Amino acid sequence: MFRAPIYKRIPKSELHYKVGGFLAILFTSGMTFTFVIPGLKGFDSIFLAGAIFIYYVIANIFEKVFIDQRFLMFLLTCLSSSLGMVGRILLEWGEYSLIEHMNIFVIIGYPITVALLLLLMTFVLTKL
Repeated sequence: MFRAPIYKRIPKSELHYKVGGFLAILFTSGMTFTFVIPGLKGFDSIFLAGAIFIYYVIANIFEKVFIDQRFLMFLLTCLSSSLGMVGRILLEWGEYSLIEHMNIFVIIGYPITVALLLLLMTFVLTKL
């Protein structure tokens, strides 16, 4: 998708792309975690497709930035996704619709799922 023009600029400013990618994960996970979990109230497949597309774009960037540091990428993605969820929970504290998303499986499972999805996407993109 981004093979030619963007891949030439990434090695010149790796830190900017890392920070931008993690900020995108933070905001995306904060905005969409109540809409992308099937079976819970508020699920919308359009939000799921949009979140997967954003994570695909981030995986394209992280493929070039984290060449031999996949475990570090996994940990930082889990941290960034968790911070996004915590921010959303703090902003909407007391909302009745958020109660269903406050169980331990969602709070622990969603950041790990996002990190595994990005890790899988980067592995697939390196094989292409």
